Amino acid sequence: MWGEKPALMPLRDEVRGVGALVGLVTLMGLVNKHAILIVKFANDLRAEGWLKREAIEEAAALRLHPICRATNKMRTARQTG
Repeated sequence: MWGEKPALMPLRDEVRGVGALVGLVTLMGLVNKHAILIVKFANDLRAEGWLKREAIEEAAALRLHPICRATNKMRTARQTG
């Protein structure tokens, strides 16, 4: 089913069913979205003159709450839906 993608081979035996696959794709999308937002925010801080490491740490700290909120919302929706 997964072909010969080395990164996905461990999931081949663990993920069963359409619901699990949908959940996996949704999780990957959420992670990518938040990673893009953290990088964008860090780049904005760099443009304001922040040092690289400080900008990354500040961006990650400020994005942590929205990431946790979105993750909890997804978990709650999955449990009640």
